[in-house]
Amino acid sequence: INELIKKAGNTTNNTANITLNCYGQEDLSHITDDLKMELVKLPYGMVQKMIEYVHFSKKRPENWNIKLTNKKDKMIKVFRGNKWKYQDKDEVVSELIQTNYCRLDDFYENFANNDLSEQINTRYKKFQEKFDGDDNELKDKLMKESEMVILSENLKQK
Repeated sequence: INELIKKAGNTTNNTANITLNCYGQEDLSHITDDLKMELVKLPYGMVQKMIEYVHFSKKRPENWNIKLTNKKDKMIKVFRGNKWKYQDKDEVVSELIQTNYCRLDDFYENFANNDLSEQINTRYKKFQEKFDGDDNELKDKLMKESEMVILSENLKQK
C-alpha cells in the first residue's frame, strides 16, 4: 500500500466557497467601459454577449444565478432571496434582455455615440429604433439567442 501511495503521489483538494449574488444584484465591476464600447459596435449581438459577461463570466462565478438545463422547460431556476426558485422562463429571459439592453443603451446615449463612426451610429440607431418599437422579429431573435446563451453556459458549468 505504501508503495502504491508513493507512485500515486499526494492529492490536494482545494475548495472555494462562493456566495451567489441574488438575481438582479450582480457584481458588474468587471464590465468595463471598453467592453461596453465594443459591444455597442455590434448592436444585434450586444445584449446576448452582455448576458454572457454578466451572468457567466469566470471572473465573477458569484453571478451564476440563473440556470436553464432543458430548452423545452417552461421554467428557469433563478437565485433570489438566498435560494433557488423556479420562474417563468419567458418572463426571466425577457427581463434579462431588457435589463442588459438598458445598461448598454444608457452607455451608448451618455458616452459612446460621440466616439463612434457615422456608420456604427446609424446601425445602432436602427437597432435602437427596432428594439424600442417592439419589433417582433428582433424580439424573437433576441429571446431565442439569449436562451441559447443561458443553455450553452449552463452546459459549461457542469
